[in-house]
Amino acid sequence: MLDNLFYFFFIPLVFTAPFVYRIIRLGKFTLFKKEKDFSHDLNFLIAERVRFLQIILGYSYIIMHGIKYWGMFNIFIFQIISISISMLSELLGSRMGYIFGGKYNYAKDITPGPYIYDIPILIPISWAGLLYMSLNLSSLLISGDIIGSDTQLTFWIILTSSFFMVILDMVLDPIAVDEKRWAWEKSGSYYNIPYLNFLSWLLVSLVIYYLFLLSSSLDIKTYYNDYLTKFSPGLLFLILPAIAARPCFERGLKFPGVLGLLFTILVSIILRLNR
Repeated sequence: MLDNLFYFFFIPLVFTAPFVYRIIRLGKFTLFKKEKDFSHDLNFLIAERVRFLQIILGYSYIIMHGIKYWGMFNIFIFQIISISISMLSELLGSRMGYIFGGKYNYAKDITPGPYIYDIPILIPISWAGLLYMSLNLSSLLISGDIIGSDTQLTFWIILTSSFFMVILDMVLDPIAVDEKRWAWEKSGSYYNIPYLNFLSWLLVSLVIYYLFLLSSSLDIKTYYNDYLTKFSPGLLFLILPAIAARPCFERGLKFPGVLGLLFTILVSIILRLNR
């Protein structure tokens, strides 16, 4: 069943993600948009609602994927830990400034979906989805399996996964800040983002992965025989930085754009060499 969902649901989602939002927002297809096109008009609001639905659909696929390959209990535990810890971290950061480099605020008028204590519900959902995808990719990169009895191998998998999360954030956060989706009360040196934000991303990711290891009951012997489907979340994570590179360059965010392209290219080369 999941194999059919992959071909009829996941692949179209991958191909529409970079283009549908853009076409709706601009009212036309364009490979590169100009600075004057960055307006918050009716098309923007409609496009944001579409993006909300895309994230929910993508997250639903993550849940189905986790049920198949991890089992109901493990994917449930992973989601609970990921959403709870990320939500707590967001509250500690936005309200008290204890994490992510200081206090910051979300712009409710341009960040879609419901809010919980001034935190968009999409944020912890995105954390949970991206953490799963990153773990899937690093597992493919390092061993071809996800978390087993080899303690040293598992350590490198979760460390690599956390590092991948930081790289992705270094590409995506400058876009969000430039779009004024959120902002720190005291701007940092990296495109108005504090450097401590990225250290926090690393630490929060490590804590979530570690707590999941303590709570899960994954059995490495029960794993995969269908390569494309089993690593589809990781392969999507692989191309996300490259997809985000285009809006980076459009907004003059050169370093994040180059970083996004290099990440996708270099990891793709490593994966190819490992095959």
